[in-house]
Amino acid sequence: MAVVLLAGCGRVITLPTPTPSPAKGTAVGIAFVTPTGTATATPAPYTPAPTDTPTVTPTPIFYEVQAGDTLLGIAHRYGISLAALQEANGIINPRSLQVGQRLVIPREVLYQSEGTPVPTPTPVPVEPRGVHFARLPHGGLWCMGEVANPGEFAIEDVQLRIDLLDEKGKVVATQDAHTEARVIPSGGRAPFVVSFPNAYPKFTSYRVVLLRALRAHQGRYYPDVAVVDASGEPLDTGLYGVRGNVENRGPEDAVDVVVVATLYDALGNVVGVRSGPPQHNVIPPGGKSSFKMEITPGGGPVITYTVQAEALRLPTPTPVE
Repeated sequence: MAVVLLAGCGRVITLPTPTPSPAKGTAVGIAFVTPTGTATATPAPYTPAPTDTPTVTPTPIFYEVQAGDTLLGIAHRYGISLAALQEANGIINPRSLQVGQRLVIPREVLYQSEGTPVPTPTPVPVEPRGVHFARLPHGGLWCMGEVANPGEFAIEDVQLRIDLLDEKGKVVATQDAHTEARVIPSGGRAPFVVSFPNAYPKFTSYRVVLLRALRAHQGRYYPDVAVVDASGEPLDTGLYGVRGNVENRGPEDAVDVVVVATLYDALGNVVGVRSGPPQHNVIPPGGKSSFKMEITPGGGPVITYTVQAEALRLPTPTPVE
């Protein structure tokens, strides 16, 4: 489904007029299920939750293509995979490289441990993938995707920037986004969604830039929640329904519980995202809370979906002296 002091990113979408075409999610203390289903939903408007403005803007590395260069040769020169280089620059066909073309070279990102920057950069192979664009009936543009964390540590506060590029590689529009899940565990993933306004410009490729990723403060998250009895199906309204229960299998109260659902098409692209609390967002030990979501697909048909739940611990009271 489918870097970096900078960017990771999807494929070039060659669309004279941007045509919709979309992946998955996870977190620490998260229950993650992947049941399957099918649907024939029609794309409809969706308004993503507002996103914060990133506080860190890393400086990317650029490379200008020279005569005789190949994409594979450039990838080997910088010690990265061909796929990573293609993803970072939205390139579908490696043979389409042109002399003078400016490429983004995926780099390392700095983890920040509990909010404190580490003095030495630590490699963080965070991977944006499964990016999908859908035009909305009112004229806007919807961008969805997910961020995978194949690294050793859980990360939180993941902030992204989606750039739309013209045929010359110039940024013509940009929007910022956060992942819907607060934390992405090692081996996990989390979706993101953002909308561009009605008057978005014509573009031929895109770039997903990682702006920030902090090493997660594990003590803050409650790991013993699980999604159970999950089911999903297309609805007569054209929406896709997902329901189930969140179960607390641990010894403490699970508080501020959030459920994140992600829809995927046959290519593994993200075509729908929704997050929100279950019926009760505080679940006692051994308890359950039900959830029910109706999601507007931005493409389809929906072939599969994932549901994850995450929760926080009750804060420890500070002793009064």
